[in-house]
Amino acid sequence: MTDIPLIDKQDNFEIVLAQIGAILATETTSQQALATAAAKDPTLWEFDVYLDRYNPLEQFQDDADAIPLVNIWYENSNFPDSATHSVGTQVSESTYNLDIYASAASADNPAGGYDRSDETSTANLHRIVRLVRNIIMHPKYQYLELSIDRSSKKQNLVWRRWTESITVFQPQINDRPVQGVIAARLTLRVKFNETLVAREWEPLEAIYTTAKRAEDGKVIFEAQFDTT
Repeated sequence: MTDIPLIDKQDNFEIVLAQIGAILATETTSQQALATAAAKDPTLWEFDVYLDRYNPLEQFQDDADAIPLVNIWYENSNFPDSATHSVGTQVSESTYNLDIYASAASADNPAGGYDRSDETSTANLHRIVRLVRNIIMHPKYQYLELSIDRSSKKQNLVWRRWTESITVFQPQINDRPVQGVIAARLTLRVKFNETLVAREWEPLEAIYTTAKRAEDGKVIFEAQFDTT
């Protein structure tokens, strides 16, 4: 019987998680550049992207007007009996949660009165949910741009991705709602092959971009766009 070699690789569920983060981090930067070129306020297309952040509310505690954020985390994988093997390749249907957080402080309205923080927070949340869903479900990302080159013939790692649900919820700390913060969970299902064989999947193609991950889990893209 063959011994198990050193397992020194990522499973595909980890690669897909990182790729979802890379896509959103790339596209929020791109959208801000497009907004600037169109003489619009780029901050309306701005959000931070994190992977596996366990305390995403931290940045809102001292700043009610903090940049909205998307925290992406892997939940589970199912391996249907009818579409899998006992060894080697298995078909995986995996769930990823994209938790979106937004807040806003109350502010005076030039037209009179003031804008309530809960109404503004909800409007901000809906805007970021709209951006995230439209980005991740764009035809460009049908296969999350993950493919392998076999003798110049592309093979997709991802078979399918779809939005399963979007649910708005009130974030809580110690069973108490967090004042002024509203959140939504976009549940994304991704179908792909999970294998025992290490493969080199092509990274997301992005012009003039460099992917980095900060110590707190934030996905950072350094990018250069020509907006002239």
